[in-house]
Amino acid sequence: DFPTCSSFWTGPFNDVTLVATPAPVFANDIYVIPSLERHDLTVEVEIPGGPGRPASVTVSASVRPLGGGKAAHALPAVSLTLPREEGAAATATLRAPWASPRLWSPVDPFLYECVVTVEAGGRRDTAVQPFGVTSRTVSFGFRQWKVEGTHLTLNGVPWQMRATTDWMGCSAADVPKALAQWKANGQSMFRMMHQNDWGGVSREKAFDIFDRAGVPVRTEAGLFDGQMALYGLTEGPSYRRALFERLYDQWRAGMRRYRNHPCIFAWVTDNEILFINSRNFGTLDAVEPGFRRLADLIRDFDRQGRPAMTEGGRALKDQSFPVNGCHSEMLEPRDYPDKAYSARDSWPEPTRHQPWPMDFS
Repeated sequence: DFPTCSSFWTGPFNDVTLVATPAPVFANDIYVIPSLERHDLTVEVEIPGGPGRPASVTVSASVRPLGGGKAAHALPAVSLTLPREEGAAATATLRAPWASPRLWSPVDPFLYECVVTVEAGGRRDTAVQPFGVTSRTVSFGFRQWKVEGTHLTLNGVPWQMRATTDWMGCSAADVPKALAQWKANGQSMFRMMHQNDWGGVSREKAFDIFDRAGVPVRTEAGLFDGQMALYGLTEGPSYRRALFERLYDQWRAGMRRYRNHPCIFAWVTDNEILFINSRNFGTLDAVEPGFRRLADLIRDFDRQGRPAMTEGGRALKDQSFPVNGCHSEMLEPRDYPDKAYSARDSWPEPTRHQPWPMDFS
């Protein structure tokens, strides 16, 4: 089933670091969840247990501006009992009110860093996501993306997304040119698709660039491209379970890696798997349930209001996705400019070419 169209690489596609540490405990994953609705900050810290680990640990966290400086916030420490089974882990949840954080936005892309400390047996080790590295911290921006009615909002304000296809690929030397051109043109988002070396760096480090520059990004956490109908997506009347289970595994790993980045405003499930592959082979009824499961996974892993969307396939035939992922929606040129002023007229009723309805409520 691999490689996918436009992505002729496979295997690990982020930087991989192996670190040996004498620490008896460490944080395997740190997830920072800001909430403007609750006016608080939640930090979830996953800590491996198993034979030879301490029976319990104390976990605390503090927040400061990215790069250091005076602490801006602290979260109360919590105690956590670790499981004894090999390979098992426990998650500590730290939460504290935060009435007036400095918000991240494209206008002011201010970043914090969260430092998590795990203590066991009187020994402290500064833990860093991912994978227990003890020399780094987790950067994040305090912001909230959300779908409200027919609007995507940032920090409660409707945010209009505009983009071009300029700089879909970019070398390290061209990053300042790309950012300057986008700003000059009023481009307010970027589609991070299959690029694994945008800006001459790994995918995760490219998100760091967008975080600091204040560039909203829609992206995938897994690779699923249907432009050339490469997949056998079905088994009888259902979607192919083994293939989709591996896709879900990839998404779990990718979201753990990327979900702290404030620039990400939407998770894109695929590229034209529904729009080309499933539609052309008449398998939408079999395949769409697999995508509904993926949308549920994304919602449960994100828990920040960032929506799942397809890249072609609108909101599925049952309208279960929160965003219409429209693709190649074409009207006759003679219908313009009138059609440009009426959303309903611009989205025709379902056809054989475009079998998904459009909900305007």
